[in-house]
Amino acid sequence: MRLTLRIASVGVHLPPNSFHTNQLGTVVHTAYRHLFDPAGSRSRPPTVRRGGTLILSEKYSAPAAAADTERSSDLASAAVGDMLRGAPTAAPHVLSILHAQATLDQQILGSACLRIEHDHFHDIQSAMTGGQLGTAGIPTLFRLAEMDTAEGGLACVSAADKWLAPFFRRVPGLVTYADASAACLVAANDLIAAPIAEIESIVVSCQPPAHDLWTAPAAQQLEYVREHAERCIVQLLKENPEVERASLCLAGDEYEVSLHHRLAQATGLGGAVLGAPFPGVHLSSASSLASLRSAVEAAVRGGKPLRAVIWTASPAGHAGAMLVRCAPDAVATPKGWTSRLPFPIPPTDSSSRQADWSQGAHDE
Repeated sequence: MRLTLRIASVGVHLPPNSFHTNQLGTVVHTAYRHLFDPAGSRSRPPTVRRGGTLILSEKYSAPAAAADTERSSDLASAAVGDMLRGAPTAAPHVLSILHAQATLDQQILGSACLRIEHDHFHDIQSAMTGGQLGTAGIPTLFRLAEMDTAEGGLACVSAADKWLAPFFRRVPGLVTYADASAACLVAANDLIAAPIAEIESIVVSCQPPAHDLWTAPAAQQLEYVREHAERCIVQLLKENPEVERASLCLAGDEYEVSLHHRLAQATGLGGAVLGAPFPGVHLSSASSLASLRSAVEAAVRGGKPLRAVIWTASPAGHAGAMLVRCAPDAVATPKGWTSRLPFPIPPTDSSSRQADWSQGAHDE
């Protein structure tokens, strides 16, 4: 899908790094009690008995939010707040909230969208959580943001995950998940005069695996993720034949066995392979925005525009790839990057919010 979606600001929020020994389980033993009752038994892994369960693994390190006090909605709000501090004039322009989240959270009244709106925005016209896309939800949300902002306004796109039982925080040999969140401001209109990046094309795919996620060997699941990500990248390149593959950088999700170099070689990408804050640690639904931050950082560091392919793929069956052009003049913030130019002052009459923002158009 060809489109031009401008990015004004991006930030990534990571809780403190700490050590863990849980492969399956949680210190909040009652957090998912309903899944161990008869009505919820089908959601329980077949290898796990009913009742509180803690399966231990070797010690590993990953960012983790406080188990009993910091929820997914807290992480999401923190990321949006960090991002807005780098773009203090942007909040009045935000008309929609789009949120990605793969993990369930028992704080039912703590909706991430409602929390973000309450903490940071007013007069939001639409809000939606794109759930159950695994950790690969950001490309789909960008497509929705392109439709939401075509006639005016900004969209706040966010992602947050907090990994609790009955979900794996770690699948040895496949993935170590981190608690993480991220947010960005996007628009398909001219409100963003000097974008830090532009999403030029997006491919998304849904192909549920034939194997069982709870019992399939890690090697089998890793190969499925690799094949799915490769198909998305190949399709993206087919839709953009004018792009020189040798110049494209690559960034994407982190798995315990790095897939970046294998994917770059298989698809003919010759640019740099961009790293992650914690090699081998998957930043959950926030991973794609963390990759975007890395791509912008590489463009600024190199002092010239940079084109990159950002891929994402969830073991649960969703994947995507995005062609991104990053600007070399983005301004650093404590948690990410923001535009070098302020946003235009919005009309005082709320009825004219959909006005023509061509005065701030970005000249390619």
